[in-house]
Amino acid sequence: MSNTLRFPSSNARKKNWNYREIVEERKDVFFNLPTGFGKSLLYQEQSLVFHLTSQEPGHIVVVVSPLISLMEDQVSNLKELGLKAANISSLKDGECTRVERSEYSLVYGSTEAWLNERWRIMLTNSVYS
Repeated sequence: MSNTLRFPSSNARKKNWNYREIVEERKDVFFNLPTGFGKSLLYQEQSLVFHLTSQEPGHIVVVVSPLISLMEDQVSNLKELGLKAANISSLKDGECTRVERSEYSLVYGSTEAWLNERWRIMLTNSVYS
């Protein structure tokens, strides 16, 4: 089985991401893709790959979206599948601590939520850096 996943883009070119390389070298990845490209599947899949291939804590897939209801739906659906996901735009304090301890591998939030000092500090703490 190949470690490279291929996704067709709207202009028929193929995009390749080598997940093994991303995990082994602990690379950060930024996706900025058009509507209809399948971004949800990309970051959900990336989270699963990290979970299955990395024994170290501190992997996190950060999803930034202005659509709160979409994030809530996706978090709910992922939880039904047994995946650990949270939306920082609507968390209570106890749940915030769980995000900071790396108990969620998919963390959604609005732009405004991610600009909060608490979350910016979290992304540079010893668990995630």
